[in-house]
Amino acid sequence: MTHRPAVVFDIGGTLLDSTGTVQAECHAVLSPVLGTTAAAEFAAAWQHRVEARTAEIVAGQAPWAPSERLQHEGLAGLLPRYDLEVGGVQYEALNGAGSRSQAFPDAAAGLASLAEHAQVIGLTNTDLAASSASCAGTGLRWHALLSTDSERTLKPRPEAYLQPERRLGINPARSWFVAAHPWDLRGAAETGYRSVYLPRPHADGPEPEDDFDATVASLEELLALVTGGAA
Repeated sequence: MTHRPAVVFDIGGTLLDSTGTVQAECHAVLSPVLGTTAAAEFAAAWQHRVEARTAEIVAGQAPWAPSERLQHEGLAGLLPRYDLEVGGVQYEALNGAGSRSQAFPDAAAGLASLAEHAQVIGLTNTDLAASSASCAGTGLRWHALLSTDSERTLKPRPEAYLQPERRLGINPARSWFVAAHPWDLRGAAETGYRSVYLPRPHADGPEPEDDFDATVASLEELLALVTGGAA
């Protein structure tokens, strides 16, 4: 057991700009053949399909599937609407975007600074292989990286948040859970974590009734919060 404070992070949308990466890749690949407006519409529709399938799984209306399969199914199902072929040039260029997410500018350095004072743990809905590839490619370094795919579940299902405690001995009541997604923070709080909201582009904002333990504008502010300003 460690006496260092533990900070559990959501990754996609909080440290990795998953949405922005998909938008940029769709613009680069599809704008030459569809135009800028249609490329942006494609990116939004692709993400909506994945989010809808994820919501069905969380609600128990569909069987669990790994995130990369959901991404692939969303892409393959959308291409014919734009007269593009599964297996074609655009498909090959966009498939696997989940392994290429780019980090927010402050993520790598902020995480490294925090790791000097706390145990930093990633907990993601993304496949472990895809998340590991994105983290390696962007310089995000963890003391532990966990994926809900090992439990065949998805956040915000309550069992998804039990992994840090069960696998690493983390006490949620003494730990921080950091996310840009209010729904993720609600799920973490329900399992005993102290919730920290870190606003990011492309993430939905809080509801009026949301009551997080803390809100920080940057990873630098998070470091001060976790260390009591002693960093």
